[in-house]
Amino acid sequence: MQEACKHAFQELEAAPIVYSAPLTAPLFLCFNWNEVFEKYGFTDQTSSFHVVAFRSVRKRDTDENALTRINNVALEEARKSGGLVRYWAGRPNAQRQCLEASVWESRAAAERAARRPAYAEAMKEAATLYESYTLERYSITATVDHLPAFKLIDTTSRYI
Repeated sequence: MQEACKHAFQELEAAPIVYSAPLTAPLFLCFNWNEVFEKYGFTDQTSSFHVVAFRSVRKRDTDENALTRINNVALEEARKSGGLVRYWAGRPNAQRQCLEASVWESRAAAERAARRPAYAEAMKEAATLYESYTLERYSITATVDHLPAFKLIDTTSRYI
């Protein structure tokens, strides 16, 4: 299932609202979820995913090269842990606001990645580069008519 999902989610594209309102736009409006779910015929019997949305405001003096390096380490750790279907790296808007998202086969897979040493260290280091951030976790399942249904599991916010 993972390879088929990875292929399908490579077609996930950001909507303009991702850049105009990355901190507040409902996740279901941020990407072309409906199009991907319909095109690939995701069904309520076989399609359930865990999505982590990271909404942030970067500090004015954030070293973008350092942040890229940290993100690359975390992404590599996530890939090694297994279960990562798609990672979408956003870019900050003029207000330094950004949305990044990852799609996982399951919540357990996302949690397993977060426990890997290099991933945890990268996240600790990255936290110093933000004014604030919110981490949202969602369960997304396909409906009988091949559309995604979103359920917010939890939210964690930090203001630095």
